[in-house]
Amino acid sequence: MWAIRPTFEFGGFSGKLNHNFVISPRETSAEGLFQPPETVVRAGVGVVDVSLLALRNLLSESVSTGTFRTRHRLGSAGELDKVQSYAVNDRRRVGVFGGTFDPPHIAHVVLAAAAIEQLDLDELIVTVAGVPWQKVGDRSVSPADVRLAMASAAFAPVDDVVVSDIEVRRSGNSYTIDTLESLDSPNTDLVLLLGSDAAQGLDTWERHDEIAERSTIAVFPRRGYESAVPPEGFAYQLLDLPGMEISSTDIRNRAASARPIVGLVPEAVRRIVFEHRLYVAEDQQDPPADASR
Repeated sequence: MWAIRPTFEFGGFSGKLNHNFVISPRETSAEGLFQPPETVVRAGVGVVDVSLLALRNLLSESVSTGTFRTRHRLGSAGELDKVQSYAVNDRRRVGVFGGTFDPPHIAHVVLAAAAIEQLDLDELIVTVAGVPWQKVGDRSVSPADVRLAMASAAFAPVDDVVVSDIEVRRSGNSYTIDTLESLDSPNTDLVLLLGSDAAQGLDTWERHDEIAERSTIAVFPRRGYESAVPPEGFAYQLLDLPGMEISSTDIRNRAASARPIVGLVPEAVRRIVFEHRLYVAEDQQDPPADASR
């Protein structure tokens, strides 16, 4: 029979390793990596006593931190006849957080950190829209390379966040399903982060049925849409976030009128906004070189 035990103990040493052990019957191990070849059966789960030599061998392979899983087959007599081991990457939970990020602000950063913790993500990929088709014509959008620089600066302090230019490099309109297709793999579970206002209209998105197939939706609350959830057919879960009513629109308006944006955006982002004179009308005089702006 096959069994899975999510944690393991090595002779008093408890640890989590990103390895799978597949144990099958027939030959006795000649390498002595597993000593002794005994099996204890508890509640239908076989537990293998692994020697410290095995632990050293595993660590020498630079195994990344993850969940140590054990899969094994018991012989007819309940004994292990052959032990074989090989490294298998665990399934990875990868979050996808897309946006225009014009500019990214403190609430974006808080959301990223909270999502990694609450969703148990191995990685959160922040994708900066190249051509945000929903906003073309509504207003002037800052150059993609500048928005990418602001996003990189904003999320730099958050562990396990990767800012990607995958959508910036893509020609034409930027659609979420194209990004999910590019990031998907057989051992990856994708989690798409969306505000509740956007999530409720998912069934109007390009190839929305494929979005539902490829990802789980993680919904974060937006003012006025607190009870909104994705339409039927989308698997989703809700994020618990502190109330932070900060909007990129307000920040752009404040910058355009030379009002301070300190505390609303990370300091590195504020410097980029100031240095590039973002959100300031072309015919407007240069704003004062005020470090508090």
